[in-house]
Amino acid sequence: MKTSTEKIITAILGYLMFLLTFMLISGSIYFFTQQFFLFGGISALIVTVLPFSFMIINPNEAMVITLFGVYKGTIKENGFMLVNPFSRAKKFLYVP
Repeated sequence: MKTSTEKIITAILGYLMFLLTFMLISGSIYFFTQQFFLFGGISALIVTVLPFSFMIINPNEAMVITLFGVYKGTIKENGFMLVNPFSRAKKFLYVP
C-alpha cells in the first residue's frame, strides 16, 4: 500500500497578476481597435481564463490543489494567491 506524503507548494502572489489582467484588458481593446484581431483574440482569451485562478487564503487555512484529479500540493501561506486556472482548490482548516 502506498502512503501519501504532503507536498508544500508556493503560489504566485496575486497582486502583480491582478495588475497584469488589467493591462491585458487594455491591450486587447487596443489590438481590436487597431484591427490586430489575432493578438486581440489571444489576449481576450487569456483575460477570460485568468480570473478563475485567483484565490484568497485566510489565516489558519490551507488549500489542497488538484489538477485533473491528481494531487499537486498544499498551499499553507495566507494571502491573495494565483494558481493554475485549470486546477481545483479545496479549503481546509490548518492549525500550525
